[in-house]
Amino acid sequence: MSWGLALVDSRSTGKVIAWVGSAVFAAFAIGAPAGSALYAAYGFAAIALATAAAPLATLLLVARLPAVAPVHHARFSFVEVVGAVWVPGMGSALGSVGFGAVTTFVALLFASRGWPNGWHAYSAYATAFILARVFFSHVPDAIGGAKVAFVCALIEAAGQELIWLSVRPEMALVGAALTGFGFSLVYPGFGVEAVRRVPPQSRGLALGLIATGARMNVVFLASAATVLCAVLVAAWLMRHPATEKST
Repeated sequence: MSWGLALVDSRSTGKVIAWVGSAVFAAFAIGAPAGSALYAAYGFAAIALATAAAPLATLLLVARLPAVAPVHHARFSFVEVVGAVWVPGMGSALGSVGFGAVTTFVALLFASRGWPNGWHAYSAYATAFILARVFFSHVPDAIGGAKVAFVCALIEAAGQELIWLSVRPEMALVGAALTGFGFSLVYPGFGVEAVRRVPPQSRGLALGLIATGARMNVVFLASAATVLCAVLVAAWLMRHPATEKST
């Protein structure tokens, strides 16, 4: 992602974040059914081999790409970058909880309810995520990351609440799709806000800093409540717009 940001100006920050993330979540959409098929046919060893071999193919793609020249300007210190981006970073962290809840617990929810094909939820999530980024990746750059994060965090929270309330697998699948659609632009939204608060040479560090006993369905209620806190952060950012750093 830092490589992509070094190739474009700040007006395309949202697109870079969106397209890199789309590639990652395409792997979720494809990997879930592929992994299930490999496991059914050849066992866990086949999944392990495929997981180890697939990233090696990346070398064939990146080895031929030109290097990016370093930016020789005074850099913000680590403390200065943290001070500039901690608010959008907190929003991104809160908004990421829905993603974590789906990837960690939705298959367990399906299993606990006796619903088959829990991997369908991963594919529903990833498909909605990718479609949102394909059609709306330009929106954070166009209207502001805080506004986009505000709306999309609400959509993500609604998806988590639908999973919590689900009494049929179809409801959980729709909830997973809403979560994916909402989260798709939460990170680019907060990412745009973070990048606008630091100079170009510190953009990679800024994005690196923001990346990171009950019944099973209650997990998604707690996740929805947490994601709603990201809405409050986005609202604060809307009231305190950034002045983009240039040096």
